[in-house]
Amino acid sequence: ASQDYFRSVGGIEILQDLLINDTCPPPALCSALLCLACAVHQNVASQNLTLTEDMMSLIHLYFSQQDCNSNILKAAAFLLACLIDGN
Repeated sequence: ASQDYFRSVGGIEILQDLLINDTCPPPALCSALLCLACAVHQNVASQNLTLTEDMMSLIHLYFSQQDCNSNILKAAAFLLACLIDGN
């Protein structure tokens, strides 16, 4: 319902663009990750759209940065869990 609508209006692509191209303002980064996680949670069509090499590289980057904020790490972990759930 709302996840499908969000995907159909390009919401997932907008969030991915903000995150992957590093144009998301730092204060909004955690919120963007959580929003994307909620958009793909238990929604295979949205998961498949989001499961890209660029997105996985970005999540890997967050986990490999020693100075990464713990809230960003938690949001990235939640996004990863939502992406692979059911796939």
